[in-house]
Amino acid sequence: MTYVTGDVHGYFGRIGRFCAYAGTTRDDVVVVLGDACVNFWGDEADDALKRRIESLPVTVLCVHGNHEARPATVPGYEEAPWRGGTVYRQRRYPHILFAKDGSVFDLDGLSCLVAGGAYSIDKDFRLRDGRRWFPDEQPGPVERANVERACERRGWQVDCVFSHTCPLERRPFDAFLARVRQREVDTSTEEWLSAIAARLTYRRWLHGHFHVDRRDDPRMWTLFRDVIELRSGRVRYTAAMDARVCAGLAPGEPDAPAPLPVAAGTAEPRPAVTTPVTLGPVTPRRRADAR
Repeated sequence: MTYVTGDVHGYFGRIGRFCAYAGTTRDDVVVVLGDACVNFWGDEADDALKRRIESLPVTVLCVHGNHEARPATVPGYEEAPWRGGTVYRQRRYPHILFAKDGSVFDLDGLSCLVAGGAYSIDKDFRLRDGRRWFPDEQPGPVERANVERACERRGWQVDCVFSHTCPLERRPFDAFLARVRQREVDTSTEEWLSAIAARLTYRRWLHGHFHVDRRDDPRMWTLFRDVIELRSGRVRYTAAMDARVCAGLAPGEPDAPAPLPVAAGTAEPRPAVTTPVTLGPVTPRRRADAR
């Protein structure tokens, strides 16, 4: 079974509690949609975190975010084929994988394209406080070319897209931080993803980065603390459930995951329906439907 969640920022306790709740094994996969922060510090702190993650009964697949070094620049990583795509892995931590941008993985019978990276709105704060910032956090020409070639090879059709940020027009504007001057934010990655989305036929696009959980569009989901099943779209674990577990209580049941589409001209999303949206085979969209 494949599960997907949003930014973790090094706090994998939530993932461990989910694994205990769901009864996962190493055959199961949790996809982290960027900012796992596994290679953030560049010292023993990273190895300590990796040892904790490696002890979990699950395989973790990380999409590149903007709070971690690219694994190709970290000593000890090597490329390896995995489920139809390419990952970076260290031999000491065989169940912690980093997706190479442009890979298309076969997960639960679904083709899943990876396009990671984003701009850090906290860049100045990190540099001021002596914390690491990574100049290659956004996809460069090589990463973009890898993604575009993968789309070409597949005739611009996939089942799912995993990214850290999202197409420009799909950003959750109400989640923006008031203290950030949005005119100074580099949106080149979002603009590139918009161009990809305009050509690509996909069933669901999953991304993180904005620290909210949103499923008010049946095809473009923003994830943070929710953990969903990839194929069914069913929410398996939420922040509220995790809080109950941390308090020593039974986790309870997650809320219904699948929303109705938002009608044209509707400002607010409609309430979620109770039946999850299950991904079926890809059917090409008409050009007029491209976003």
